[in-house]
Amino acid sequence: MSSPLHKEHEIQEYVDGRLDERRRDEFFAYLAENPDVADYVDSLNKQNESLRQLGAEILEEPVPERLSAIVRPKADVKASPSGRRYRFRFLEAAAAAVIFICGGIGGWWVHGAMKPVPSQVQLLLENASYAYGFYGSSNGFPVRFSPERSQEMEEWIGKLFGRPIPYPDLSADGYQFAGGNILPDASGQTVLFLFSRSEGGTVSVIAWASKDEPSQTLTLTELGKIAARYWFSEGLGYAVLGDHADEGLGKVSESVFKFYGEIGKQG
Repeated sequence: MSSPLHKEHEIQEYVDGRLDERRRDEFFAYLAENPDVADYVDSLNKQNESLRQLGAEILEEPVPERLSAIVRPKADVKASPSGRRYRFRFLEAAAAAVIFICGGIGGWWVHGAMKPVPSQVQLLLENASYAYGFYGSSNGFPVRFSPERSQEMEEWIGKLFGRPIPYPDLSADGYQFAGGNILPDASGQTVLFLFSRSEGGTVSVIAWASKDEPSQTLTLTELGKIAARYWFSEGLGYAVLGDHADEGLGKVSESVFKFYGEIGKQG
């Protein structure tokens, strides 16, 4: 790498999405090797997302009439119509900014439920989608544990989770195991298994420790160009990630769902 990637300004550029593709890939590789920095970056992402949600909610709210009456220009102000309109809009915007800053006291925008802050699962899946895009792309970095090192990966999984988490056999769906990695996350660890097929294309299966209630259905969410189907079972969360345009992703998800369901029954 051409320069240290742990500098504060580079971390901020990464969080803000201002790194070019090459530097972003290098930074992601750095995070994979430095879990402490990855935890810090993850906390920054969560803070930014919370602020974005709050800011969007406030900007969508109309300025209250009582505030508009305070800042509205008087009828006898000697100014051109266009000047009065400009002054009115400026003052309304300024008043909205003041209320935003002092929102903890007034809170005029709270007339109903605000948009919820993204859940831990949504944030985890978003982070996993970055990892999948990183390792699963045609020019992605190689995973840390190649197929030849699958036994070593199993040992690490056992240490981190206190239980085995095997990767599924997807050969019937045309996919072969291409290796895996253990991703650092602020809430714990996430296991990533990568699969590829000879005609091109990849999918990823991830697993993480979860306290969510077991689910018998697959929940679909889209993360940019990536789709994820996830569920919960026996203290773990599972997800299958792939290109949302891939018509075969649903079938692969069902195969993975069935695979881990059978393991749960055996346990």
